[in-house]
Amino acid sequence: MMPKLLLALVAAATPAASQSRQPANDHFIQLCSEDHRDAVSKGVDVVMHIRHLESLKGFVVEDAAVAAALEDDHRVCGVDKVPRHTLKKREAAAADSERAAAAADSGVSANGWRGDYWYDRSHPEGRPWNLDRINGFVDGDASFERTGRGASIFVLDSGLDTTHPEFDGANRNVENVADFTSSRRKWKHKPEWSWGSGPVTTAAKANNDYDGHGTHCAATAAGVSYGVAPGADLYGMKVLGDDGTGSTLWTLEAMDSVAELVRFGRLGGPAILSMSLGGPCPYSDPIYCAYQSYEARAVADLRRLGAAVVVAAGNEGDDACEHLPAAARGAITVGAIEQGDRISSFSNWGRCVDVMAPGSDIPSAVTGHEEDAGYFIDDETEQYVVQFGTSQATPLVAGTLALYTEAIGGDVDDAINAMINNAVAASTRSPDTCPTNFLVVQTPATGELDFTPLDEPVCPLPGEAPAPPRKTSRPTSRPSSRPSARPSLRPSTPPSQPPSTPPTTPPSKLTTPPTSRQSARPSLPPTSRPPSAQPSRLSPAQPSRPPSAQPSASPPRPTPPQRVPVFPAEPDQPDSADLGQGAPTAGPTADHGVKATLSALAALFLVFAL
Repeated sequence: MMPKLLLALVAAATPAASQSRQPANDHFIQLCSEDHRDAVSKGVDVVMHIRHLESLKGFVVEDAAVAAALEDDHRVCGVDKVPRHTLKKREAAAADSERAAAAADSGVSANGWRGDYWYDRSHPEGRPWNLDRINGFVDGDASFERTGRGASIFVLDSGLDTTHPEFDGANRNVENVADFTSSRRKWKHKPEWSWGSGPVTTAAKANNDYDGHGTHCAATAAGVSYGVAPGADLYGMKVLGDDGTGSTLWTLEAMDSVAELVRFGRLGGPAILSMSLGGPCPYSDPIYCAYQSYEARAVADLRRLGAAVVVAAGNEGDDACEHLPAAARGAITVGAIEQGDRISSFSNWGRCVDVMAPGSDIPSAVTGHEEDAGYFIDDETEQYVVQFGTSQATPLVAGTLALYTEAIGGDVDDAINAMINNAVAASTRSPDTCPTNFLVVQTPATGELDFTPLDEPVCPLPGEAPAPPRKTSRPTSRPSSRPSARPSLRPSTPPSQPPSTPPTTPPSKLTTPPTSRQSARPSLPPTSRPPSAQPSRLSPAQPSRPPSAQPSASPPRPTPPQRVPVFPAEPDQPDSADLGQGAPTAGPTADHGVKATLSALAALFLVFAL
C-alpha cells in the first residue's frame, strides 16, 4: 500500500522549515543479490520493487517491524529509512505579485486576464520568447534546424493531455505510459515495451493530467508550436497527483522503469528524463544530498546506463544544493531567467546549478481537464497559458538536449558536453558567483560542435574534491551534421591501470567515493556519510580518521606516486647482496661464468692450432 502524502510543500521554504526536517519514513531493503528477491520478499507487504537502478536494487516496506526482522537476514545487505517527504511541481508561486502588478498596469483584474496582454508579454517579437532566446537573440526568429528526431523524452510530472493540438501532426509517439500515483490506480502500459500491468482506461491513456503542469512542461519540451523538439518521442509518466504533489517513492519507481527500458535497449535511441519537481533535502549535509540521497543515486545509475536526467533547480530563491533532486550531481540542474537574461526572482541558484534557461512568462499548452488555468494567451480557445518557474526552464533544456543528440548521432555524453560547452555567457546577476549560474543554454549551431569533456565539478561543494586536470585522447569537435550512429556507453578514455584484483563477490554497497563530478559520466556516490548526517545501515563504515580530524575545506589532491624504472645491474658488477649467500643466482653471476668458460675453450683451440 502506497504511503499517504504529507502536506504540500510551501512554495518558498523558510529558514525554520529547512532546519527542522523530520519526514515520516518507509524502509528500503537492499538485497545482496537479485537472486534472493523472491525468497526475501515472500509473504511481505511490499510497497514497491526497484529492480534496474544498480545501487538501489531491493524493495520498500512500510512496516517498521518487518524491516527490523529483515535486518538480520543474511541475504539482506542493508536496511535504511526512505524519507517520505512530499515532492511538488516547480511552478513559481512567487510570480503572483508580478502578475498582480501587471494587472494594475493593464487595468485588468487579477482573475480576468486579457489574452492579448499575456500574448504580447510572452511573444515580444511575435514568437515565444523562450524559443527565440535559445536560438540566439530575441529577434523574432525561433526556428531550429533540427527537431530532436530519435530521442525519447520522458516527462515525470502530473500527466499528459495527448489530445491537445500541440501534439498533432508529427510522425512520432506521444503517449501516456505509466501512472504511479496510488496503489489503487497504478499502471504501466505499452505493449511494445512488454508493459501491461494495472488497470488502465482509454481515457487515462489519452489524458490523465488534471493539474495542467505536466502538459505545459511536455509541450515546452516537444510541442509542435511551443516546443523545442517537435520530432522527439514524448512519454508521460504520472508521478504527481491531481493536486500537483507527489512522493519520493513514486519518482523512484518511474526512474527505475526508464532504467529498465534503457538497460534492455527497448527505445532505439537516447533517453532524456525531464523532472520539473522537487522538495527540500531532508539531510543537512550537502555532500550527502548530492551523492548519497536516493534521488542522487537513482540519477547516477541512469547516467551510467546512458540516460540524461534534467531537473529543476527550484523556486525558493535560495541554494539549489539544499533541494532534491536539484542537488544530485549527476543531473543537469536548470535555473531560470527572465527576459533580459536576469535571473528570475524565484529561481534557486548555486554550485549545483549547471545551466540557466528562460523560465518567466513561458507560453505553452494547458490540459483540457484543468478548470481554472488562468493567464490564457488565447481567450477564444483557452488552450495555451503563461506560467512561471524553473519547471518551465527544465523541459526547455530537455528538448534542447534532444536537438544535440540528433546533431551528434545519439551519444548522450557527447551531447551533454556539447550543450554545456555551447552555452553562452550572460549577465544573469545571480546571487552566486559560480560560472554555471551565468550560462544560458543555446540550440546547436551549424558546423562543428565542441564535446570536450567537462571539468567538473566547476564549483565544488565544501568537502568535495576539485576537478582533476582535463585529459582528452580523442578529437574534441565533430560536425553537427554527422549521420546517426549507435550510442556509445563506453568511457571516452580507458582507465590508466586496471584494478589490481577483481571483486570476488558482488558489492553490497557503493564503495567508491567520488573525486569529482562528471556530468558526462558521474562518479559513484560517496560511501561514508559525514558526521552531521543521520546514521544509515546502507552507509558503509566511517573513515578511519576521526570526524574531528576531517578538514572543513577540500583537501589538496595528493600527488600520485611516480613509477621508478628499475634497471638490471651491469653484467660484470653483480649485486653484492647476492654474492656468497644462499643458492647461486641467475643473471650477471651466471653470465660471468659462461664467459670465463668460453675464454678457456678459445685458448685451448689456439694451442691445438699452433
